Amino acid sequence: MQRMASAGMVFRATGRSNAGARRCVAIVLAVFAALITVHPTRAQGVAPADTQFFRIGSGVVDSPSFAVAGIVAAGLSSPPGARPCDRGGSCGVPGMIALAQAIGSPAEAIELLEQRQIDAILVPAGDAYRAYAGKRAEGAKPREPLRTVATVFVEAIHVVVRDGSRFETVDDLKRRHIAAATDDPTAVTFLQLYLNHLGLDGGRKPAPPLAVQAGLQRLADSRIDAVMLIGAPPLPALVEFAHLIPMRLLAVPPAATTRLPYLTDIKLAAGAYAGAEAIELPAVPTQLLVSGNADANRIEAITRALWNEASQKLLAAGPPVARTVKLDRALAGVAVPLHPGAARFYREAGILNATPVGE
Repeated sequence: MQRMASAGMVFRATGRSNAGARRCVAIVLAVFAALITVHPTRAQGVAPADTQFFRIGSGVVDSPSFAVAGIVAAGLSSPPGARPCDRGGSCGVPGMIALAQAIGSPAEAIELLEQRQIDAILVPAGDAYRAYAGKRAEGAKPREPLRTVATVFVEAIHVVVRDGSRFETVDDLKRRHIAAATDDPTAVTFLQLYLNHLGLDGGRKPAPPLAVQAGLQRLADSRIDAVMLIGAPPLPALVEFAHLIPMRLLAVPPAATTRLPYLTDIKLAAGAYAGAEAIELPAVPTQLLVSGNADANRIEAITRALWNEASQKLLAAGPPVARTVKLDRALAGVAVPLHPGAARFYREAGILNATPVGE
């Protein structure tokens, strides 16, 4: 890697993202290889009549949501005739094969769910909440109302400035030059919305977000005052940046997030990035949602399979973003009501509390 002490440093791609994607694909393929190890009388290449398919719509192929959706699908699957869980086989929903399907945008995924063309979606909570709240405001009654199953992962919002700058909080950045940057295509809409929400867009139409490396390069060159990034911490590119250019993370006042009920937070330990102090970062959940009309027993079984030990091991072996949420935070940022079937599981687990539940 090229290392420069000046602000004119040039980053070189590390390849970690592609390597992570390849590892994720390898994990999913290995899991499905195990899933299709069925009883000889079943292995005829034709799905038995009692097989249920569960299609999960997610982001485009290079998005974190697609990678995680593939792992979730593997955890939920247990085809007829597969080896039982207690004998080293699948611990998913008996008789079900779940599939991850890449879709162009969260809005398109929501539309396909409402049209019954897919069974579930894994989308950013902000997109789901805007669709849900928008329908309620219009008095419209969609054929397939949205209901939440779980928060599956979260991505933290990092507001980065160069160390030595006079900026202390995001309020100090108003009327300054800030860029948004992300490598997650599904996060683009949220970043533009959040810049506007914080009053950091100067009243102008926000520019499309940059790639993370490009945004950090502009900050390194002092062409911008701050960069807003989104991703599961620690972000590899920001780890690299912090070792070369002294930087700080700015706090976001809690009041700034009150009108975005789906936001949650991540506590970042001191030293997660070189020189960075401990800080609480706002975070955007990506959630698994289904139709409110989906069978409650089926959704309860899916929720139970999502949080069983076998599925958690699959997620823990996946990309960093897949490890950001555990059962005790499954309801973090839930603003679209829970599906009643999912609520049954969380009530039994003792973590339902005040989370809204749909009809």
